[in-house]
Amino acid sequence: MVLDHRWRVVEHTQAAKRYLEDLGDLGPDWQEDGSLPAAVCMVMGALQRALQPQTDRDAATVPSLSVKARSGRWLTLQGALTEAESGNPSQKLVIIEPSGPRQIAWLKTAAYGLTPREREIVDLVLRSASRKQIAAALYISEYTVQDHLSNIFDKVGVRGREALIKRLFFDNLYPTIIPPELRRMPVI
Repeated sequence: MVLDHRWRVVEHTQAAKRYLEDLGDLGPDWQEDGSLPAAVCMVMGALQRALQPQTDRDAATVPSLSVKARSGRWLTLQGALTEAESGNPSQKLVIIEPSGPRQIAWLKTAAYGLTPREREIVDLVLRSASRKQIAAALYISEYTVQDHLSNIFDKVGVRGREALIKRLFFDNLYPTIIPPELRRMPVI
């Protein structure tokens, strides 16, 4: 989606419109009046901070936001600025796409309160690393790996690696695989 300096939509794809509708209600004049979902405004604000950095972190930041849409799926929004050409000011771009598995896993591990070390272990578990391989990669003992895995399973509320992977990845796919009318049906 391309926005002008007043945050009015200049161009967009049909996919962008569908994602915007999933993020919030669009008014009848949403393209002209700048009434975009809050997530888009947040990315645009981050883009402005990156263009007028007050800290080193602001200068190094790529404006990006992952947000859970109304459908239950996670979307990632990124902001960018086009190069200005003679007579044409630069325009702002917002790229909206479904969040990838690594983004979703990171969000979920953060939501479960996993420590940085536990997140490293989850990342290796997701790559099908054995306890021995995890220990070697992180320079810790296999017993320490097992302790971390036990803590991870407790925090996430699962009993093993397969359940952990299912909880972090496949639970997020549920809203997009199952049609809305079937989601409310009781499981027998």
